[in-house]
Amino acid sequence: NLYNRFVSLGGVFETVEGSWAMTFIATVGDPDGYVTCALTGAPDKYSFDPAVHFHPEDNPLTPFYGGRDKVVPEGGGIGFFANRDAAHQFVRNRYAADPSRRFWGYARAKAVLNYDAQYQEQLARPLACVVTGDFKNVRNVPWRNTNLVPRYGWFHYPYPQWYSASTLGLIVDDGGVNESDVNLYVAEDGVHLLKPLAAPLIPRNSPPFNAAYLSPVSLPVRLGKRRLYWYREGKSGNNFNLAVMRLDEEALYVLNSGETSGELETCELRKPTAGWSELKVNVDPKEGQVRVAVIDADTEEPIAGYGYSDCDSIGEGVGVRITWNTAGLSEVTAERIRLRFEFSRSTPANGSPELYSWAALPPDASERPRCSDAKVEGETNPTKVANPKPRFSWTYEDPGDRPQSAFHILVAASQEKLDENVGDLWDSGIVFSESHEAKYDGTELSGDTTYFWKVSVRNSEGAWSEAW
Repeated sequence: NLYNRFVSLGGVFETVEGSWAMTFIATVGDPDGYVTCALTGAPDKYSFDPAVHFHPEDNPLTPFYGGRDKVVPEGGGIGFFANRDAAHQFVRNRYAADPSRRFWGYARAKAVLNYDAQYQEQLARPLACVVTGDFKNVRNVPWRNTNLVPRYGWFHYPYPQWYSASTLGLIVDDGGVNESDVNLYVAEDGVHLLKPLAAPLIPRNSPPFNAAYLSPVSLPVRLGKRRLYWYREGKSGNNFNLAVMRLDEEALYVLNSGETSGELETCELRKPTAGWSELKVNVDPKEGQVRVAVIDADTEEPIAGYGYSDCDSIGEGVGVRITWNTAGLSEVTAERIRLRFEFSRSTPANGSPELYSWAALPPDASERPRCSDAKVEGETNPTKVANPKPRFSWTYEDPGDRPQSAFHILVAASQEKLDENVGDLWDSGIVFSESHEAKYDGTELSGDTTYFWKVSVRNSEGAWSEAW
């Protein structure tokens, strides 16, 4: 009897393997008592039963704060009160190292200003943020009732998405009481939000609505090389429209008018524990050219074999793999590097190359190739091998049907050595080959002795089945 109306479905999330949660928005009293609730413990994303998976003791997840006396900071400042501060839109941060911070929720909040011992309601809806790992234990971020930037913003419908470990994008209506654009905010930590664009993402008073107030209605959706933004006229109108742009075109790098060449250099990048991944770019050379060099951060010079002149031709695409004489970034051994991009065109009248984004992130498990059916001399775990130079073979599979580009074999005298990724008898090193077999070429083997081996394979985009 606590909840009198279902408002909308939030999302479905796997909290731990084999256990799912579903968030939704409900009301506690009309017209404004919005709260976020969750069903938890479902065995899969399709089998939610409110009678089984709704736990009253855990709901609502984000109750409204409950009164001016509880939230207004002493000595002045801004605090939340009343009710429209709890309709949180949650998103999974797949890069979170802390399991308790895997799911982030954003919502609007009413505000009260404590000024000269008087409470004054503000015509503002600043953003609030919470994090959770299980949709049971929820805490505010950055702390208690601290709202996010900007202090006096007017927001109703935030839609967050983590694009990388250090990039949160938030699509939201951005303006005032009676007028608003659809805009983009970003943050490196999910909290300190800034507007990266000089102009609104979708400006008010633009066709087809020519309306003073526009608001988003969903997360942006990727469709091929495009990103789709659904938005509506007004705060809760029934007129909807679709805005389309190239993927990552919200911001891009180009040559200035009159320029025929220019460079862009990244900050210093440090080698991950698992090694460098492949570099991919979203790029359109137009009527010019884009080249990439890998710079040694210690010497500030291009790494041998990874200069502009070594860079293979770069064509148009949203996930173009960058190679240097066919070698990828994963072959670089330097611990600290920078990436330097060169843009050029023959004359200022030619179309400028456009770089929309670049990424050198480790692949998800779902993107990695798989190696199975490992055999020696055509047999699985043979008890006796007569050939002193045995042949190893394996079956290669890739979820994206990308071909094998390399393999790495280790042969060890003990399982312990192999587990430590030490091939004390033979370490083939990285062998660039599409072959699914290799001949032993290590220390002479003895009869009646057990040896241990394993193989890791790499696909054409640089993802390894195992990282050693």
